[in-house]
Amino acid sequence: MAYFVGLTTSPTLAVVDTAAQDGLIGLGALERLKMQLSEQGLQAAWTNKQARAHGVGGAAKVIGIAAIPLGIGGVSGILETTVVEGEVPFFFQFAC
Repeated sequence: MAYFVGLTTSPTLAVVDTAAQDGLIGLGALERLKMQLSEQGLQAAWTNKQARAHGVGGAAKVIGIAAIPLGIGGVSGILETTVVEGEVPFFFQFAC
């Protein structure tokens, strides 16, 4: 018997990953998020910074770093997020 365990998220939501060092999003998820942001008059912007992405599954091909507007608990801010190839949901590290 085969099992599949996965995760589906809305383009406007992110997954809090307490083990993450930085934010991470796949290019496909970023494009969907950008469409949702534009409906609110917001946009993500590419930075000129360099990044690497490596996790349990190994290294990922990095496209670049995007500055993404977000809000948590009524507080607005911008998160610089590493963008990688593939279908990766929006993950970010959150520490209190």
